[in-house]
Amino acid sequence: LCVWSIDLWEKKKSRFIPAPPGRPSPLVGETRVQFHNDQTHLLAVHETQIIIYDGKLECLRS
Repeated sequence: LCVWSIDLWEKKKSRFIPAPPGRPSPLVGETRVQFHNDQTHLLAVHETQIIIYDGKLECLRS
């Protein structure tokens, strides 16, 4: 996951989705991202993980 500045189109922060125990890393496959209505949280869904991040890409719940 990457956070970009739309003013200068520069990358601000990025995170890899952590692999669950017993799974090889990095994860391969489709990842879907959905923003919450408040635009400060996002949901990342992979076939092996569901993670909620805040706007700074800090994991809130996995």
